[in-house]
Amino acid sequence: ALNLKDTGNAQRAFLAILYRRINYRVSNERASQLLDMAVKAMPYRETEFPAPVIPEAERLLVSINPNNADRLKPIVFRGNGIPQDIAVSGDGQYLGIATSLGVVIYHAQTLKVIRNITSLTWVTHLTFSKNSELLAIGSLDQTVHIYQTSDWAMISEFNRHTSLVTCLAFSPDQSLLAVGTKTPVIYVWRLSDGKMMRILEGHNDAIRSVIFSPDGSLIVSGSDDRTIRLWRGNDGFPVGILPDHHGTVTGLAFTPDGRSLVSGSVDKTLRLWRVKDSRKLTQTIQGGFGAFNCLTLTPDGQTAVAGDEKRIWMIPLNGKTNPTAIEGHSASVIGVAHAADRNTVFS
Repeated sequence: ALNLKDTGNAQRAFLAILYRRINYRVSNERASQLLDMAVKAMPYRETEFPAPVIPEAERLLVSINPNNADRLKPIVFRGNGIPQDIAVSGDGQYLGIATSLGVVIYHAQTLKVIRNITSLTWVTHLTFSKNSELLAIGSLDQTVHIYQTSDWAMISEFNRHTSLVTCLAFSPDQSLLAVGTKTPVIYVWRLSDGKMMRILEGHNDAIRSVIFSPDGSLIVSGSDDRTIRLWRGNDGFPVGILPDHHGTVTGLAFTPDGRSLVSGSVDKTLRLWRVKDSRKLTQTIQGGFGAFNCLTLTPDGQTAVAGDEKRIWMIPLNGKTNPTAIEGHSASVIGVAHAADRNTVFS
């Protein structure tokens, strides 16, 4: 395919190899070279769309919700490498996109490039700290790097993981970083001195999502083993298992008050759990969705924003309004992020 300059098929072929045999990318030098050739042959694409005309007052006040999601218009399309993850800083200033070539940092309002962080291996996940001062980047080479957003200097590296990094989460006070990997363990690092505080064991398959509760009292993880596990934030003691999903748990999000947890899965459902006291399933949302790959909540905690095979879904959690699908992607939506201004979703 490469000889015929059919880079699309070449990329698909080597992506299939990558996701089925992770070690092939690392151990076989020739396979690595061919994959990099295929990826880097993909042209950079950037398409500007006419900006929608929205009155200033409405632009400042209107939040995205299922009732108006059909009014979303594309503003810009950007591509540089194969996207793996997306994140917006808590202050709404930065948009980070993890790709096969590194990380691109944009100004979230103007969409102008602020920084390119190059990588010799695929960046698989990224996340900002709650105060927006730190950025954590996890990679296929089993490492995590911490950057400070004031000057984008790398300040820490964590490299004692035994498999590729699949998910990351800062504690609310920015003192800890939880790292999920393809092996069924979660590493918890202390950021002040780079010490590994503990390893959380209990899952039977790869970790796909990890978050802290808003008060930091819980660490919650979702896995390929179809379960959600809860751990005490201060010492990692296991405090609960939520087993009701019938497929990989790909997304987790707490409501702002920390009382309820929302989970998304490839079983095509969203589930709401009462985790603060009873650990009970309170609601299952299903019907018409594809397999969910990613999940976040709007800042008010009233609406889930989830990506499936081709669509972004705006799903009200009160059960009183029908979900709304946002079309546009032609393949799986693997990352969604909601901007702080409440009227922009990145995917």
